[in-house]
This record gives sequence, structure tokens and C-alpha cells, in this order.
Amino acid sequence: MKKKVFETRGHVKRFAALVIAAAVLVVSLPTLSVQADMYLPYKINSNLTKYAEKQSKKIAKKAKLSEKTELPRWDFMDMDKDGKGELIYSPEGLDYRNTKSDKSYSVEIYGYYSKTVKKLATIKNVTELRKSSGKLLVHTKKGKVSAYTEYELKNKKVKAKTTYKYDGKTKKYTKNGKKIKKATYKSYTKKYKTKKIKRLDYNSSKAWKIFEHRMAEKIMKEVLKVSTLDKVFDEDGTISYKVRLCTVDGNISLYQSDDKITDIDSILMDGKTSTNTTIGKFDMASFKLLKSEVVDGYIKDAEDVDEDTYRIFTTTDVSEIATVYPGYTVPDGTDLTTYTIKGVYMADVATGRLLTADFWLENDEAPYDDLFHVAYIFERIVR
Repeated sequence: MKKKVFETRGHVKRFAALVIAAAVLVVSLPTLSVQADMYLPYKINSNLTKYAEKQSKKIAKKAKLSEKTELPRWDFMDMDKDGKGELIYSPEGLDYRNTKSDKSYSVEIYGYYSKTVKKLATIKNVTELRKSSGKLLVHTKKGKVSAYTEYELKNKKVKAKTTYKYDGKTKKYTKNGKKIKKATYKSYTKKYKTKKIKRLDYNSSKAWKIFEHRMAEKIMKEVLKVSTLDKVFDEDGTISYKVRLCTVDGNISLYQSDDKITDIDSILMDGKTSTNTTIGKFDMASFKLLKSEVVDGYIKDAEDVDEDTYRIFTTTDVSEIATVYPGYTVPDGTDLTTYTIKGVYMADVATGRLLTADFWLENDEAPYDDLFHVAYIFERIVR
């Protein structure tokens, strides 16, 4: 006798903490401060910030699509003590909140002169930044060579004032190229570590939005691919695939008491060649987004759940309402032109397979509990 386990339903119960705010359309992004802190002892020229934003958006469009990818970060520092901050910019964005990065990165220094943003220096192989009395202190590593360099800005030029270096291959310690004792080198590095850490605290929310949208589209593409009948039935133990279409009353969250959830349709597929594979907006034989459906962003949930999940957000034109909400009767007096269809797909991170898909009607004035909400629940039935 076969024992049936409704795998996805178990997920639904475990994700009871999830509440989807109707206003959330994209992922939570790092915040951006474009104005200088009112307590900074120098001014930040807005043209430097605009330059950092522009460069960051370019990099976001080309960045490798990975959840481990970092995007540019920057900060400011008054290196020549003229009351105006220079831009300290890292294209790789590796120096965020850690005092040291596990990888080296580069740092670019910019000033604003004669109504022009001018690059003053590029420092490569950086592992740590510190600052002291207007000097930018940089620790770099390349191969077996470790160097501590003090940079200062004078007459619109960045120069290395002092460099303490250790060459692990030759076992030599030097200061500005001249040999010194190990004790002298160690004494300096000890003082270096007492200096204030220079963190790159600014970033571009616009760049992150570009990158995260690309990531969301990539994840959605894979989710749709691995959730089709042929892929699901290739998984060990699968005997059938069931999809439930439900209405959810009183809230835009699927994860609430059962008496708020009403099944209005379902299909059960017993093999890859099941005759009826379509329910609402989904054709299980070939998953795809509707023509007007746009991916907005995603969130990766890793807390308060048994298994990591993705939530992928979409927006669909209200003209698709009959497909998304089969059999739904629009209430009298409703002006649908003021609405959009918001959606959120939930997928398992480990398998990439779709767990649920929720859709609700939204406009600027509708309270959450008045939003019409339907949910598709995907259940892989296994032995």
C-alpha cells in the first residue's frame, strides 16, 4: 500500500510566519544616504555622489549574477583639509562592515575641480583601509608582499608619503624602499592598527535594484523550468502532482487559519502526459509568465523556516484578471483600470521548485483586507 505524503502542504504550514505586505514590490535593498551627515566637518559635493551612482549602475548591469556578488561602495574623506570631501570609491564593494576583506579590492580616489570630477589615484590589492589626520592608510597584499602605505593629498595630487613593506619571498623589511629591522616594521604595524578604520558606508539603491531585478529574473526562469511536469516526475518517489486554486479571505496572506482559505478548483496529474495540465494561469506542461507579467524583485528567506525559500515578486496588468482569477466576478462599481495584479511566487531554494503562487488586486486606496486574493498551491505527492 502506497503512503501518500503531501510535501508542499507541510511547507505551507511551516511558513505560517510569512505575511506579504501589499506595498512590497521589490526586495529590501541597502539604504542610500546621498546627503552628508550634518555633523561632518567637511562638505560633500553632489557631483561626486552622482558620479558614484552612475558608475555603480553601470557595474550593476554587468555584474556576475550571484547572491555573493558585491556592488560598489564608497565614502568621503577630506584628505587635504580644505573643507571638501574627496570620494573614496571601491568598484568591487568588498569593504562594507568588515574591518578586513577576505579578498583584495581596489580603491579609486576622486576630487571635484573646475566643475569636473577628476580621478586622483587608483590603489589595487587593498585588504584594509584606515585613516589618520587626513591621511588614508592602506594595507595591500600581492603575492607574498604585504605593504602599509600612507597616502596624502597635496596640490590636487595623491602621493604615497610612507610605505612599510615586507617581502615574504626575500624576508626583507623596508621603509620607502630602504631596508629596516623587523622590530621597526612591527612597531609601525602595531601603531597602524590603532588608527580609525575607514569604512565605505555608502551605496546605490538604484544599482542594487538593477542587479536584484536581474537576479530575480534568473531565479524565476529556473523556478519555472524545474517546476514543470517532466522535471517533477523525474524526482524519485513522485507518483502525482496536484495543484490547488484557492481564495483567501480577509487578508493578503495565504498563511493564516484554514477557515479563511477556500478551494475553488484543483487538478491532479498522474504522469508527464496527463491530459489536463492547465489550471488558471498555469500550464504545468510548460510554465511561463503571462505576456504583461513583469518580475519586480526577490527576497531569500532563511529565518523562521525549516528550509530556505525564495519569494519572487511580479506585477501583471489587470487585463489578465480572467486568467489569473478564473471564474471571478468583479464587484459592481469596481473601476478595474485603477488596479494592478500583484503576485508573489514562493520556491524552495534547495530544489528551485515552486511551492505557492499568490495574487491579489491592488490600487493605492484599497485597504489590505478588501483586496481580492487567490493562491495556487503546488503539491508533489510522493510514496
